[in-house]
Amino acid sequence: MSTAHRLPDDIAARVRDGERVELPDEGAAVVPLADLRLLEEIEDREDAAAAAEALAEGGETISAEDLFRELGV
Repeated sequence: MSTAHRLPDDIAARVRDGERVELPDEGAAVVPLADLRLLEEIEDREDAAAAAEALAEGGETISAEDLFRELGV
């Protein structure tokens, strides 16, 4: 996540008031911080569920050191 440049005052005010503002020419949107936090929480829960599912499958494990070596990192 990155921090944007200063928003125009009218857009910043709309977002502060809880509005989601689309910027179609940029293919982007500006959302209230609470919305961003909720999206991050949803992503974290999805990641945790995927990790639990992968662990439940069992199978061979590999250490981080071996993985890094295989990846050439």
